[in-house]
Amino acid sequence: YAIMDVFICAEDIIISQRRSLLDYCIFHRERNQMESYENYIHLMACLCLIHSNFFAPGTNFPAIEYCYVEQVLSLDRLQRLRQIGDLVDEVEE
Repeated sequence: YAIMDVFICAEDIIISQRRSLLDYCIFHRERNQMESYENYIHLMACLCLIHSNFFAPGTNFPAIEYCYVEQVLSLDRLQRLRQIGDLVDEVEE
């Protein structure tokens, strides 16, 4: 019956916390309270939600574009960069 209690507790957490779900679960995982059966079930539910990579329904994470134009790197440019690095190392010595 404990597994069913974990699922019921996880559902209650999901319904009550919504978008702050992972923050809530991580907070309670770090507190690590296991004085009673209820606290232990609550901790297990939080751990299950954290490890399942749960995202609340309706959460959207659009891709962040960091490079608009892809640069083509040629082998010559890479070799020149390596030569410059070698020259800098020689000067520092």
